[in-house]
Amino acid sequence: MATRFTLYAKTLLFLALLLFLVSYLFQNLLPALTGTLILVFLIYTKFSFQSTPNDYTMKRTIHEPLHYVNHTTNITTTITNHASPSLLTITDQLPPQTNLTTGTNTLSKLFNQGETHEITYQLTFTARGTHHFTSITLTTTDLWGLFITNHTIDVPTTIMIHSDPNEIKKATRVTTREHIELTIPSLVGTDLHSDMEVSETIYPVIFLETSNGKLVQNCKNL
Repeated sequence: MATRFTLYAKTLLFLALLLFLVSYLFQNLLPALTGTLILVFLIYTKFSFQSTPNDYTMKRTIHEPLHYVNHTTNITTTITNHASPSLLTITDQLPPQTNLTTGTNTLSKLFNQGETHEITYQLTFTARGTHHFTSITLTTTDLWGLFITNHTIDVPTTIMIHSDPNEIKKATRVTTREHIELTIPSLVGTDLHSDMEVSETIYPVIFLETSNGKLVQNCKNL
């Protein structure tokens, strides 16, 4: 990514040009000399400020071995600066379907050469399945705040999110209760229906076999 001028650098450049104009109009070398010093300072700062993606080492760590929907996931991202001291603004890009719950995924800090800092935050995933962290964006500014460079560094991380165990237990209990409510009436109805059939088939046989005499009187007494 190309290095750009900040507002401060543009202001100094405009001031240098204005001093050259004043020197020309009033035939005075002092403003021209001041403008020249400003330009030399800008050129020196520009060429001494170098920033490439290879100047930084970045690593993302996910701490929990298993991850569930709507459960907290702890993440730590480390950044090491191998270049000259500069002001860095780092943003760890989050996957879709996430909510940042604690901490921040952005860090702005002065990094000396060889210095390492961490970004620590917590987030929750709102959907199960495979989620991907893709990259980290990095904005580098020189110590004078005159030049700025943007980088997007690929730091891929894949995480598998499982269904919430508590929701699975609730769904299992609801399914079991509905199954019992539907099956018990069916069993009771079948038993009653069978008893009625037995009663209807037994009594006619008894009356046919005892259709005369004293046995009929005994059956009526029963």
